[in-house]
Amino acid sequence: QDPACPLGRLNLGMAPGSSGPRHSYPRELTISRLFEEQALRTPDATALVSADISITYGELNRRTNQLARFLREQGVSKESTIGIAMERSPEAIVAMLAILKAGAAYVPLDPAYPSERLKYFLEDANVTVLLTQDAVQAKVPHEKARVLCIDKDWPNIARESEEPREVSGTSDDLAYVMYTSGST
Repeated sequence: QDPACPLGRLNLGMAPGSSGPRHSYPRELTISRLFEEQALRTPDATALVSADISITYGELNRRTNQLARFLREQGVSKESTIGIAMERSPEAIVAMLAILKAGAAYVPLDPAYPSERLKYFLEDANVTVLLTQDAVQAKVPHEKARVLCIDKDWPNIARESEEPREVSGTSDDLAYVMYTSGST
């Protein structure tokens, strides 16, 4: 294919002549609001499957609401940057959605990266809270960020209300800070 071809015109494995599925989303709604609406429409539908775990939209919504409330109580506010250093897991999805529901932005961090690289990301993005898992915590430097181990701290998080908390936000708000390898 032509390297100068705009991305919107690339055939990405779809049938010839097809431009793929097109969906219109209200531009003024945030990702967290769109998720919340889906969860309210289909609470019993499967939202997430990982190994032998299956989580419905309703359960995922309740968990993200609890963590979002907990984060707000920890001082997380609109456009705070929150690091996520976790293995790929349902907890990582809960963390991403909860951070967005709290009005903050997430910074995904690969625990397999060298410590100095992770330290640079944390400092450059001004990460104030680091969400991690107990097994991963030691791999990530965290001198300046408050550390919350989502698995170890879940009993405290689970005390929060499952109801959504209104956070004013727009689709123009920062959602994430992504660092690339530099070779892309």
